[in-house]
Amino acid sequence: MDNQVIKVAATVSFPSMTRPNQMSGKYSIQLSNLSDAAVEKLEELGISVKFKDDAYNRGRFIECKSSFPIDNSKFETVVDDAGLPLDSNKVGPGSKVEALLKPFDWTMGNRSGTSPRLMKLVVREIAKAESLEDSFEDIEAL
Repeated sequence: MDNQVIKVAATVSFPSMTRPNQMSGKYSIQLSNLSDAAVEKLEELGISVKFKDDAYNRGRFIECKSSFPIDNSKFETVVDDAGLPLDSNKVGPGSKVEALLKPFDWTMGNRSGTSPRLMKLVVREIAKAESLEDSFEDIEAL
């Protein structure tokens, strides 16, 4: 498994790449709406794929966590279609990406497992953030 790398197409959910996630205290990104082939390969590598049928429309997803920011400060990690560095803060929920992942084994106390390490994130489409002005533009102020 040392040299196994997998590329998956996904939709971004709950990105927390430049500030630690409040619940875990780590930098993270959820890669959701995974295909059958992606799920099969991830599970073959020992990575657990979660499923949620929720309002966020995540479907089958994984979460990549890191103790360090997921940005381009040390390595070119987040790039656009042309391979140019992209600001991690622009990658919001609903953005379409391709992610290069490498599994790594971990042990903590009596627990152990395999998790995905995000090697590169190619952003194919940035989701447009809905602003309050867009939502309330047609409503008359009282």
